Amino acid sequence: MSRTPISPIDHIRQSTQQLVREYGRLQNGLDQVLSSSSVQCLLCLEQQGQLSAVSLVEHLGLDKSSVSRMLAKLKQTGEIEEFSSSEDGRVKLVCLTEQGLSTVHHIHRADQSQISVALQNLDEHGQQLILQGLALYLETLKNFRISATTIHTTNIQIVSGYQTGCVARLIDMLRQFYRMNSTSHDVIEIQFARELADFIGRLDQARNEIWFALHQNRIVGCVAIDAENLGNANAQLRWLMVDDIWRGQGIGQRLMSHAMQFCELHDFQAVETWLEQPYQAAKKLYEQYGFVYMSEQPVEYFGQIFTEQYYIKRIKDHTAKRGRRKKV
Repeated sequence: MSRTPISPIDHIRQSTQQLVREYGRLQNGLDQVLSSSSVQCLLCLEQQGQLSAVSLVEHLGLDKSSVSRMLAKLKQTGEIEEFSSSEDGRVKLVCLTEQGLSTVHHIHRADQSQISVALQNLDEHGQQLILQGLALYLETLKNFRISATTIHTTNIQIVSGYQTGCVARLIDMLRQFYRMNSTSHDVIEIQFARELADFIGRLDQARNEIWFALHQNRIVGCVAIDAENLGNANAQLRWLMVDDIWRGQGIGQRLMSHAMQFCELHDFQAVETWLEQPYQAAKKLYEQYGFVYMSEQPVEYFGQIFTEQYYIKRIKDHTAKRGRRKKV
């Protein structure tokens, strides 16, 4: 009986697995045993300088929990250090330490030495064949990944109105948003749930609305327009939040677009909102949609002191008077 020939796909798959194993052996000379993903993480940080955990998830193609465990171990062994972003105080960035830089230099030396020895018996034509084949293969894999990511993000659905379980989910997102510790849990449950429940109870009013970004029926973002909270002719933009893992993929823009179209349709004079100063990523989004910074003041949320900035977007040409803020 003749054997079934191995398909090109099987050949490529086996070669890829073997390539990963062989590459892993290049780091045998390191002072400590590092996984392939840890090595790639260190190399990525060398190239990028500093990154958030969310960015590393995207760069490395790993899940969030795996990246978190890997970063914790690299931090414990002194390869990386963590610090707060100067643009957004909620975001934690990581970068290489002096020890990490030394490890990366060792990795480069080991790679260079081993690959040089491996290729020394090949002429220039053979080396170019390897280079061209790898370049084509990597470009193909990259294009597939980008295409898959695009399909993934287009599966985000924006819906309006009450969604089952939204209060509990938004409380969880708020804890994530403000980086609350467990001791603040009761405060968040009571204060935020009360405010959200009050607003949801007023959704029967045509000029109040809330939107959710859903991925496979899970809430990953939200925003609300409250026509009554300020007590004037202006709308209040409330609770613009996007889950950590989904930031930077345009969800906030889609939510904001729905909210601003709603405000124009319902003839508001202006839209007011408040933003804690460290959250510069949201600030850029607000400014993109025509919000203008007006003033700031210190406030306390859940036991933490923030500098709160007041923004307004004027929809009508006449001057909109600022209303008294009643609730967060």
